[in-house]
Amino acid sequence: MKRLLCCLLPLLFSAASATAQVHSFKAFATWSRGVEVQPGFTSATAWGLGAAVRFDLGSDLFLTVNGGYEYYSLDQDSALQRWNWKFWTDRYAGIVQANLAADSALSATLEPVQSMETLPLMVTLGVALRPLDELTILTSLGAGVVFYTRSLYLQETWEKIFSSVDYTFGYTYRNFANDKKGNPIVWLAEVEASWQVSDLIAVDLLTRFTGVVRTPGSLGYDEFPLRNTLTIAAGISILY
Repeated sequence: MKRLLCCLLPLLFSAASATAQVHSFKAFATWSRGVEVQPGFTSATAWGLGAAVRFDLGSDLFLTVNGGYEYYSLDQDSALQRWNWKFWTDRYAGIVQANLAADSALSATLEPVQSMETLPLMVTLGVALRPLDELTILTSLGAGVVFYTRSLYLQETWEKIFSSVDYTFGYTYRNFANDKKGNPIVWLAEVEASWQVSDLIAVDLLTRFTGVVRTPGSLGYDEFPLRNTLTIAAGISILY
């Protein structure tokens, strides 16, 4: 499957360069949700922005090249322990425990916060049908690469009670772990409805299902929290 997708991308580009004519440029906003996530994760949701160029290949066929940016909020059970953060496990966890044990007036709330930024780059090949003059229904299949940076920080809130003067001193700061990065390969299927409102403008609504190709031990697959996602996008196309 991995080799098939790696071969598919250059073939799609070759097809486009041979017969393609630019049809439209699209800007869109997205909302995504992890349908299946890696064990230990409880939720993964994202908002994003993107752009796409559609090429007509003739006979109702089209090719689309699109890229974008997505910001994921991630929830994971025992996130701090699962991160394998050596600074925490080898040094800082012991310091925290020692400080709290040494002073009963001292307290701490430690909350791990996890997020992920992705830069998807995808190519799709599809068919466009026009049931109405203004309405076009597009279905497509494709493949691509998702470049990701997954981040975690520990939000620490410390308080010390000075009972003799009835005063509590407190402060909060963030302690950042090392990022995790990768670029897994994905496949995708899309269905889109495009309503042409004028000779130059169309309004688009798209649904996309994306699956991650299994590559254990490479491309950052093991640290990527998503196995497949559902994306809803809305945008505006400028027609050529």
